[in-house]
Amino acid sequence: GKQQSKTITFKHSGEQHLVCKVMDDDGNVTADSVNVMVITVIGGTLSLNTVLRESENPFRIKDNLVVPLGGTLTIEAGTSVLIDPGIKLTVLGSLRAQGTSLKKIQLAAADSLNPWEIQLGGGCCKLTNCLAMYGNIGTNENYSPDSITLDSCGFSNANLDMGSLVDAKNWSVRNCIFQQCWVSLSGNNCWSIEGNNFLSGQDVSVWGNTVVRANHFSGGGSLMCSQGGTIANNVIENSGTGIYIGATATVSGNRISNCQSYGIFIGSANIHVSNNTITGCGFGSMSPSFPYLNAGIVSTVGFSTIDSNLITDNSIGVICIWDDTLTNNNICNNRYYNFRGLGNLGGDDITAPNNWWGTADTAQIQMKIYDFNDDPTTGRLLIDPIAIDSIPGAGAR
Repeated sequence: GKQQSKTITFKHSGEQHLVCKVMDDDGNVTADSVNVMVITVIGGTLSLNTVLRESENPFRIKDNLVVPLGGTLTIEAGTSVLIDPGIKLTVLGSLRAQGTSLKKIQLAAADSLNPWEIQLGGGCCKLTNCLAMYGNIGTNENYSPDSITLDSCGFSNANLDMGSLVDAKNWSVRNCIFQQCWVSLSGNNCWSIEGNNFLSGQDVSVWGNTVVRANHFSGGGSLMCSQGGTIANNVIENSGTGIYIGATATVSGNRISNCQSYGIFIGSANIHVSNNTITGCGFGSMSPSFPYLNAGIVSTVGFSTIDSNLITDNSIGVICIWDDTLTNNNICNNRYYNFRGLGNLGGDDITAPNNWWGTADTAQIQMKIYDFNDDPTTGRLLIDPIAIDSIPGAGAR
């Protein structure tokens, strides 16, 4: 018989069930059925108010897409969006992608080797209960968002690079899970980062007067705070490094364990480090350029206060150069030294009263201290008066 073709137009997206009937030359009819997936394709500049509806699932973005100034793109709960390689979604207006715990929104790459990109800017950007895979989410350098909320989202191989030069933004990242992600969040008085899980990723970098509280970091790089902020009540474990502080900040109530290099690195003056528990750090290979980087706490600038911490079972407890104050800490049972001063840098004396060193015997304490008595190019550790027992309340609570 003759071969014939026919174009079929579907009213709705999603999985469709087709029944095909064929009549041969003798008038015999045979039937067969097949399921096909119908996809809604979008791209270009959207109208001012566009809604991607769950009932029209799935969607595919095949061309660069723009949400115009004053416009809003709304993605309904349960909607799936597949994004082609290298495609950019530029949000000059607002983006509202609000899934639920039972109906998450999915943003996925059509090709995992060629990630997509979303640039947020202009209005309000809120993503809740979304799953983002193999893409990059950033902020538009010309249109800083009024607010950004990422809540209860999952990111897998999806990097975040968001920042603002404008103060006092209302931006937050809460209760999200990051797997194999690189995260950089910057802006003065902008960010609240709370209750997240950062798993098996690279460094998490924050800049500005940022609050980083009650997060869990595991199997990744360091938490890098480059300019001010509050770092409190986080758990950091089994990572390459712990917390790096590069500007005036408060670091308190954190539990840091089993980091290959340092637990806390103090890279600026006027840092307050208190009530942290730091254990099992500093047993990785040492850096050739800085061989004394491996310790519970490393302070390289001075004029900081280290108090009421529990620093135990690390390779070295505390490394300092000059003019820090150590007080009311439990610094004990560290393998090589409880304290080590750094020589050849003109180190000054370091005040360290009322610390518990694991014993009240001065001779035994000095055996675990490396200072001027071992190397005259470093300062003295001034340990008097000595605590006669463990300090109650030292460490994370």
